[in-house]
Amino acid sequence: MTEIDRAMNKLVAHSVLDADALGEELARRYPFTGPVRVQLLFRGMNDIYIVTDDVGRWALRAWRGHWRKIDEVVGELAFLNFLREQGFAASYPVPTTSGDWYFTVDAPEARRPLALYEWAPGVKVFDRREPALAHEVGRLFAVMHGLGRDFVSPVDVSLNRGTLPEDMPYLLGLVHDRPDDARDYPEMGLRLQRVIDGIGDLDLPQGACHGDLHPSNIHVTEAGDYTFLDFDGCGHGWFLKDIANYIFGSDFYGFDQVLNDAFLAGYESVRPMTDDEKRLLDFFVLAKTFQLAAGIARNLNFVGRASLRFRGLDWFSEKIRAGMKRHADLIDHYN
Repeated sequence: MTEIDRAMNKLVAHSVLDADALGEELARRYPFTGPVRVQLLFRGMNDIYIVTDDVGRWALRAWRGHWRKIDEVVGELAFLNFLREQGFAASYPVPTTSGDWYFTVDAPEARRPLALYEWAPGVKVFDRREPALAHEVGRLFAVMHGLGRDFVSPVDVSLNRGTLPEDMPYLLGLVHDRPDDARDYPEMGLRLQRVIDGIGDLDLPQGACHGDLHPSNIHVTEAGDYTFLDFDGCGHGWFLKDIANYIFGSDFYGFDQVLNDAFLAGYESVRPMTDDEKRLLDFFVLAKTFQLAAGIARNLNFVGRASLRFRGLDWFSEKIRAGMKRHADLIDHYN
């Protein structure tokens, strides 16, 4: 590689892989029927493509070059194959003709892993805001957590601590023109993180977690069949953090509280939450709010400000400040 090549590579944060070229790569690796057609569906933390041949449809994920390490990709695919063996409804990876679960391609910024997944039929639960559906999602989520207690991952991916301290400088860069937030967020983040680091002795069951379940990551058909998808953030951690992520997602999208209540009722119909989980649920929603704001800031130069399209910085600031006040006693206890 020449010096010019190296300089050019440094200028690329997130490349777009050509759909036609990916079709050729896929045709060499999977037993398709007829021509392989590939279309870019959307770009985000990862890029998703629709793949079709003469008889079927699949989703292709191209991980961002510096987003997930290969062992994290291996961990996700291993968890999905474990859930497949247990009969849990998820969008499973499809093996190549040589039995591999993913492959890699060289992009200007990095070597990027890709995996082909079964297509999730139906529509997003996001599009059908019905309490009965939210209840069933909660029930199935608890089933998944129950199964996750027995999963032994080939890699160690812990979700409990989060990355708020590492992401804080990026958040401060995002709010540099908001003096109150720029002044208060560092101390708020430090105090919140001390709670997370100090509650390990509480009754918070752990196991394999989805890591990013929200109403857009479950599909449902007219016949009532559900498919969980996008396990990109999976790992081992507190089930409560997983639950709070869904509650936050529902709030983020502006859903009615009745849907959250139905989700929690469905969840507890399978696995009743502990007293500590119930007591800390709203705190974990606060933590998710703060962590997401910082995570968006860290990745702005890869995916742009699109992640803020539902809620702006005012919304995040109001939620964080109100949550810190609601949980002042808890935060003071660990500080």
